[in-house]
Amino acid sequence: MRINRASRSSLLLAELMVSLLLFALTGAVCIRVLERSGEVSRQARVLTRGVQEASSAAELVRAADSEDQARALLLAAYPQARLEENVEIPMEDGTLRLEFRQDQRITVCYITWCDGQEPVYSLEIHRAFEEEGL
Repeated sequence: MRINRASRSSLLLAELMVSLLLFALTGAVCIRVLERSGEVSRQARVLTRGVQEASSAAELVRAADSEDQARALLLAAYPQARLEENVEIPMEDGTLRLEFRQDQRITVCYITWCDGQEPVYSLEIHRAFEEEGL
């Protein structure tokens, strides 16, 4: 009788150890999934903000009649903008960069939203500004 009771106890102990191991593995997987979902959520927030800011800047460029007026509109909308050859607009959660290039009679404006130094979202606008005096 004693052997039967001991084998049942060791079987129960083995079953408890397997259950505990499975519980620990499941917990580790759940923690990893939660960490990853937090990172994906942060990336989605950064991308959404980038799309909003780039679209707003694109509308200002599209509304302008010249590159100089586009720069003035950007400066009025974003007083913290640094106007040099390119336009850089630092914000609390990223940086909006605008680069104007002349391609024959077309002005191409490259708009990029950066999270730190890494570009997250970019778009380009091809705009034919009317020449003054025509």
